[in-house]
Amino acid sequence: TVGADGKPLPAEEVAEKKYWLKKKLCGNIRFVGELFRCNIVTPRVINHILGILLRQAEEAGTGVTERGTCDDLLEVFVTLLTTVGSRFDAKCPDETRRFIEHARHESKNQAHSARIRFLLMN
Repeated sequence: TVGADGKPLPAEEVAEKKYWLKKKLCGNIRFVGELFRCNIVTPRVINHILGILLRQAEEAGTGVTERGTCDDLLEVFVTLLTTVGSRFDAKCPDETRRFIEHARHESKNQAHSARIRFLLMN
């Protein structure tokens, strides 16, 4: 990544920007989950977002893409699934089972960090 002056940013600055971006994304996803819990967002929207996150995580594999790392995307996936929880399960049990099965499968993938594997197991 480059700064406004066109020079490459130091590694520390890149890591800090990535940290704040991931934190912001998790917060936004949690907000969407809360909107679902208040019946402002439909199950169809949540299903669509979860599907996008999984597809992007699969595209990223274990590498880094412009959308982030696979681990970052899976963390956002888990954040949303945890937030909508049993209410989404009650409205879309088949979809919930499919997403949980996918999380279970990914939790066995040793390419992910231990932290992400345990998040997925939970």
